[in-house]
This record gives sequence, C-alpha cells and structure tokens, in this order.
Amino acid sequence: MKRAFIILTLLIITCQIQAQIIKGFSTDTALYISELVAFTGTSPESSQVSDFERFLHLYDSLSFEKRMEIIEVSNLMLNRKCRPRPHFIKYQLVMLEFFCEDKTSHGYVEWMEGFKLFLNSDAALLRAVDQWLSLSLSLLEDNIFFTSKAITWKVSTPSFTFQTDKTMTVQFDDVTVACYSGRDFIQIMNATGYIDPLSLEWIGSKGSVSWERVGIPESEMHAILRDHKINLKTPEYSADSVRLYYPARFESEVVGRLNDKVALIKNMESAKYPQFVSYRNSYRIDGFAPGVNYRGGMSVEGGNLVGSGVEGEPAVIEIFSNDKLRIRAETHRATMNERFIRSRSAAVSIYLGNDSIYHPDLVFAYDVGKEELRLNKSEDFTSMGPYSNSYHNIDMNFDELYWNRNDSTMRFQAIQGSSIGRATFESSTFFNYDFFMALQGMDYVHPLAQLYTYSNMLGGRIFALTGYASYAGFPAYQVRHQLMNLSKLGFVYYDNETDLVTLRQKLFDYITASIKKRDYDVIRFVSRTEGSSNAELDLNSSDLIIRGIPIIFLSDSQNVRLVPRESSIVMTRNRSFKFNGMVDAGLFRFHGNNFYFDYDNFKINLQEIDSLQLSTLTGQYNQYAEALVSRIDNKIEKMTGELLIDHPGNKSGLESYPQYPHFTSREKSFIFFDEKSIQNGVYDRDAFYFELDTFSIDSLDNFNRDAIALKGTFVSASILPALDMEMTLREDNSLGFYLQTPDEGIPLYGGHGIFYNDIEMSSRGLHGYGSFDYLTSTTWSDDFLMHPDSMMAQSRRFLIREKLDETEFPYVENTETGVKLLPSEEVMHISRIDETFRIFSDSMFHGGGLALRPSGLSGDGVMAIPDARLESEHFRFRSRVILADSAGIQLRAQSAQEFPFLTNDVNLVIDLDARQGEIRANADFTLVELPYNLYETHLDQMTWFMDSSEVAMSQSKYLP
Repeated sequence: MKRAFIILTLLIITCQIQAQIIKGFSTDTALYISELVAFTGTSPESSQVSDFERFLHLYDSLSFEKRMEIIEVSNLMLNRKCRPRPHFIKYQLVMLEFFCEDKTSHGYVEWMEGFKLFLNSDAALLRAVDQWLSLSLSLLEDNIFFTSKAITWKVSTPSFTFQTDKTMTVQFDDVTVACYSGRDFIQIMNATGYIDPLSLEWIGSKGSVSWERVGIPESEMHAILRDHKINLKTPEYSADSVRLYYPARFESEVVGRLNDKVALIKNMESAKYPQFVSYRNSYRIDGFAPGVNYRGGMSVEGGNLVGSGVEGEPAVIEIFSNDKLRIRAETHRATMNERFIRSRSAAVSIYLGNDSIYHPDLVFAYDVGKEELRLNKSEDFTSMGPYSNSYHNIDMNFDELYWNRNDSTMRFQAIQGSSIGRATFESSTFFNYDFFMALQGMDYVHPLAQLYTYSNMLGGRIFALTGYASYAGFPAYQVRHQLMNLSKLGFVYYDNETDLVTLRQKLFDYITASIKKRDYDVIRFVSRTEGSSNAELDLNSSDLIIRGIPIIFLSDSQNVRLVPRESSIVMTRNRSFKFNGMVDAGLFRFHGNNFYFDYDNFKINLQEIDSLQLSTLTGQYNQYAEALVSRIDNKIEKMTGELLIDHPGNKSGLESYPQYPHFTSREKSFIFFDEKSIQNGVYDRDAFYFELDTFSIDSLDNFNRDAIALKGTFVSASILPALDMEMTLREDNSLGFYLQTPDEGIPLYGGHGIFYNDIEMSSRGLHGYGSFDYLTSTTWSDDFLMHPDSMMAQSRRFLIREKLDETEFPYVENTETGVKLLPSEEVMHISRIDETFRIFSDSMFHGGGLALRPSGLSGDGVMAIPDARLESEHFRFRSRVILADSAGIQLRAQSAQEFPFLTNDVNLVIDLDARQGEIRANADFTLVELPYNLYETHLDQMTWFMDSSEVAMSQSKYLP
C-alpha cells in the first residue's frame, strides 16, 4: 500500500514537469518506476494516464525476471531513440494486454524474444518500432492486423500466436481474414498463414473465397487458395494457382489467378469482385444458356462470368435456334451470368444460309430468362457505321436489333423508349455524285481517291495509319479524325487501338463509279416509322420486310419510281423485292398487287395489275422547262406484264437506251367503261369492255400518242356484235375507237336494227353518227347514244314506211324527233320535238307520241284528220286504219269552223280507204253533244260518212 502511494505521488508530481532526459534505465528494479515516470513526464494524454498507472501497478506485480525483462526492453528502445509517446505507451499497453487480459497464451515469450531481436537489428527504425507495437496491440485488443482511415484488416477470432525464429511472425490457423472499408468487406475463410510485422504482409498457405456477397452461395461457387500474399495496407490482393470450383459451368476445378478488392456494390449486376482469371487459354461451354454456346478465355468478376479473348483472338458467343446457328458474336470481353450476357463491343454476324449480316462493333445484350437479344450502337465511331448484308446486298443503318430466340423474326427498330424509328437501307452499289463531291470538302485531293491510290501503291487493302499519314502529308491526329468519319459512312474499317486501316469494297466502288468505269444504282430506302419496327427479317425465308418508305426511285434517267402500299416492301436476295402499290414508269402508271422487282435483270414483274393509267405529252412546258402531260381518262385493267426499266448493265443510266422503259403485257387485259363519268356508269364491266390482246410499248417516258393502237375485241353488252379492232386515243383523251360500218350496216342489239355510217367509243360513251333502221322505220341523226338497255337519239329526220302485208304499218314522217329504242321490250318510242307527225298522208297529223313494235304502231295524244279531231291515250295504227278502244272525237262539216259533233269515251275504228268511221259508246249513257243544233243524245251507235260529212246514229242496246 505504501509503494502504491509512492508511485501515485511520483506520477502526479512527474506529470506536472517536463520529461527528463534519461540515457538508460537502472538495472535496479526499484528505481525503474521513478525513472520511467521522470522519462514519461507530460507525454501521456489525459486518456492514457489511467493506462500508465495500470502499467506501473502491473510492473510492481510482476516477478523479478519479468521486471528485468521490461527494463531490458526499455533500454533497447532508448537505444533506438524511442519516445515516451507513442512507443513506450504502446509497449506498456501491449504488456497490459498480455498480463492483465491474460493473453500470454498467444505467445508472450515468443513475442518478447522476437521484439528484442528486432530492437537489436538494423531494421528497428522508429517507424518500424511503432508499426511492430501497433500491430501487436491491435491484434491483442481487437484481432486487427492493420487499420487506417480507409480500411481495416482483421481476423474473425483471436486464434493466433506470436512465433520467433530469426524474426517474429504472427501465425494463424483456420481463421477468417477480412478487410473492411465503408459498408463493404472481403474475406478469406479457413485461412492459414502468418503476418510479417515489418512488411505488414499476410503470407497465406491456404484459404477459401466465396461469392456470397454477390448473391452466389458457397456451395455453388468458391475458390481454394494456396500460397498467397496480401499487402495489408491496401484493400485488395491477388493470388496465383487458385482453384475455382464452379460445377454449374465447369465439370472440374479451374486453376487461375484470384483478385479481390473491397469495393462498394451498388447492385449485384455491377459487382466487379471477387475476380478470377483462368490460366487456361480457351474454354468451350456448350449450353451456357439454352441455345447459347461460348468459346474463349474465362474469368469471374463478382457474380458474373467474363468471357475474354485469348492471345489476340476474340471470345465467341453462338446463339442457336431450331438447331441452326443464327448469331455469332466475337468480343474481347463479355459479362455473363444466369440472367444476362453482355458485351460493350462485339463483332456480330447473323447467318442466312451461306450469307450473313455483319457489324464490327455493337453493344450486345442477351436476356437469358426471356431469351431476348438486343443489339445497339454505342457512341464509338466504329459502332456508328452500317450493317453489311451479303444476302440482300445492302448496307443497313438502324437503331436496334431485337430478337427472341424462339421467334423466326428479327426486328430492326427504334431504340427502347423511342416511338419513332429511323433507318436507311442502301444498295451495296449505290452511288450519288453530289454526295461523293461533298466528301472532298475543302481538301485539295479527294480523301477516297487518296486512300485508293495508296492502297494500289501498297498492293493491299490493310495498312497502318502512320504510313498513310506520312504519304498524305497530314498529321496523324488529322488523318485519324478523317478515318473515323469515313468509318461511320461505311468506306473503311478503322481500329483506333492498333491504328490499322481496312478499305471496304464500297470505297473502290465509289471511285470507279465517279470516273464512270462501273455501273451503279440509285437504290436507297429511307425508312421512318411510328409505333412499329423499320424492318423485320424472316430467318426461315431470309425475306426482309422494310416499312416506312413512302417512295422508291429505281432509275433517275428513265424516271421510274415506286409508291409501295402501306409504305412497305419485302426484299428477297440481292436487292430484289416484292411490293403492292403503284409504279410510275415514264408516262405509264401501274396500280396493283404482287409486283416483283428483279434487280439483276432490272425489271419489274407485274403479276396482278389492277389498272394501268396512261398519260400523253401535251407538247407544252412549265416554267422549269419540264414537259407537261395529260392523263388518259380510262384505264387498262386485269392485266399482267413485265416492265423493263433499263438495260441490266445500265442501272446508273450513264448510257442512253431510248427504247426503255419497255412494257410487255403477258395475258389478256381489259378496258372497262363503267366509271360514273361515262354515262353515269351505265356500261357494266361484266358485259361491256374491250379485251386487249397482248401488246408491247417501248419508250414509255416519251412515246407519241399516235403510237397507241391496242388490238383486241370490243364486247358491248350485245349493242354491237363482238368486234376485233384497235383501241386508239380519242380527241377527248380517252381510249376508244372510231368505226365506219360496212355498206350493209351493222346489226345492233342482237339484230333489232341495222346501223349505218360511223360509231365511236370514248369517255362520252358509245355513240353513232348516221342512220338506224328499225322494222320499217329509219332514223337519221347526228348523235345516237347507245346504252346496253336502250338507244337514244334526236333525229334530223324520222320515217316509217307504209307496209300493207302481214303486220301493217302506216306512213309516218317528221324532222326533229326524240327517239328511244328499248330492245328488251322490242319497242321504239318516238316523240315530237317541234313539228307534228305526218301520218297516212300529208293531210293527216299526229301531235302525240308513237311506239313502234313488231306488232304494229301505236300512239297517244291528238290526231288531226280532215273534218275531225281525235284524242286517245292509245291509238293503234294499221296501214290505212285508225283504232282506239277509248277516244274522244269531234266532227265538223267541210265549211264549218266549229265542231257540231262532240263525244268522249267511244270505241273508234276509222277506215281511211272506205272513208267511213264506226263509233260505239263504251258506257250506257255516253253523251253525244250536237251544239250547233242545241241537242244532246245518249244514242250509242254512230257511223261517220267522211265524204258526205254525215253521221248516222242509232241505239243498239235496250234502254230501260
């Protein structure tokens, strides 16, 4: 108790004074405390005073040997210029941990021996001493190897011992070693090894690492470490000859290098550690996912497998569908797991039989669960160039390729999140001179020409940028920028990592086309869609459906353009394609379905032409000196044919072939006349048409209107007999004919009459100019309008010839009349326009209408004959007889001005040859008026004696 009081007193007194300079501690154990207190002075912080007091108590409680050992170490530390703080204080804390916390079992003796050896060595610099003591203290206190503001290395349990041979080490057996930084950590389980306090390194002999922190159970994947080393000042380590166990992907263990690092894991997919890189150069994993094979180098990053290239050769990902290889992607790095396969840069080939679609640099993303592939372009210039399609022989630019492995269709579409898709599909031999010249800009030499010349000089298409830059006389950076732009346009492949340039065929084609040494074409589709894909590729047929192309130009020189229906075409091999819609070829316009453009032969097979609309040159020009055309009114329909656009070797139009475009019809075709504009559609197409023979017309862009002479058969719903003739262009700009009848005329309506002179068919309808005989009549007119059910005319003369035998007809004549023939009713109606009809003779007149039938002539209205006026709704006329079942009659004497005899509703028979008329009342009380005599009667039987002007009346019926 007395000693403790003295120690405390000395401590208090010493803390109030500065530390004294002590060159060595006395070997007298009784003096050590006072000397230590004097040496320490005010060095301890207030929080360390109690620990210092505890150490003094500990020292006082130790055996003589242990106190002498402390004095020895203290003198060794003095020899190394150690200061009270931090060195002596940390040493005192280590002693407190060993003895007060009962941790001598961790190897106190070995530790002391090693510490003394260290203090006696040249390595015992102040910093090294502090490091040794800090390590010892943190291990004894918290199982920590090393700690800093950023990281902490520690062991899971205090299963360690200090051992000393030539130097001291800290040995561990079957522990978990972990490094912590922020919210993340890494660990080695079942670890055995030791720590070198001087180098602050963990030297391990075994251990295991799992991927549980990225969501993969240890049972599914783990790595076994053998000899390895960790720099404890860093949050990472690497280990060689590590054996990876991943039975889901590899049948046996894989040997390689392990890298692990403490890194914040934002999500499992982006985790980069632990990393494992196989020593083996190449692996083949068939069935990595259903229908997906992998070949190449293999590593693990976080929860992902990483495919990599080997010795400059890329890794290969293959995707199969229905046992056919559809996709091959080559990449130097691909991230793969159970959910996805991704690569930021992959050269992708899509196989179509022996052909393929290729792009050198795409973002590859495959969803394993959904079996969906998406290919997108990155911002790299190598990615912005077009897809090269060897099957269709086109270059394609679009935003995204989408494919479900179980579907037979790939979609080329807008990128996800965008509703508007833009794409171009350009012929591999496309050339545009204006675009070619725009590439030169302000350069003295055209860049394509300079590359072409350099390639010819070298004798190859692949060369280094540096050599070309020297040849061109430009700085490398300037040439590099130029090549990047040309790569986007598909003229070159440029690898900016190796600085290698590969000239594509497109560059050579442009050069030869620019100097007119090669034929080219102008086929380029610009697609714009909303809510649908720009194109769809059928993997079974290799057909490419392209949408959003409102117009297509096939030939500038021959003026041939297409307007696909619904802005869609179906492209087959080598730029040929099917479509429905419209074709403009010079002055011809075709509408229809199942059209097929044959690229090689540069023609269009028009399988189902709904209509052909022709135009003609007017001979006039607009303000731009463009020829004005006029559309022909009617169309040619229901036809098939072939349109030759230009000579197959002249798709560019560089040579002049005036016979093109050239059209040939292959089967019968028809001209119909059932438009509303033609007689209100009265000519039904089923019975009224012109059937054309096959025909050919060349120079469709400038043919003469007189060249239109289409042979065929005119069928007119039996108006005319079927006639073989030529359809020509009429003055009203319609297809029709002008026919002059033979001398014997031509029968109309199946023989109901004979027409003479001229017949014309045009957009006005079917007309005749001349005369028409029907029964005993003849009608002369300047315009007969012929309908299938009737014929109408306004005559300039009308005549019915008297016929005395069989069915009798009277003589009738007039000038201007309205004539209408109804062949199905076998009647011709004749109506007066101005003058009355002369009938029977020049002194008898009929002022109403007439109806001429094979059964005879009838009429209605008023008749005027000498001394009589007749009126009836139905007269019947024989050659010299007038009959009426119900008529009104007025009679007068030859000298009288008024009619003294009036009656109605009588049956009338007047025989002009007998000069007598029989009049019989139809009713019982028919009134007969005799106004001149002021007399009325109901007598029902009368006989008119025409020459004597007398009427005899009698009663034939009994009157009540």
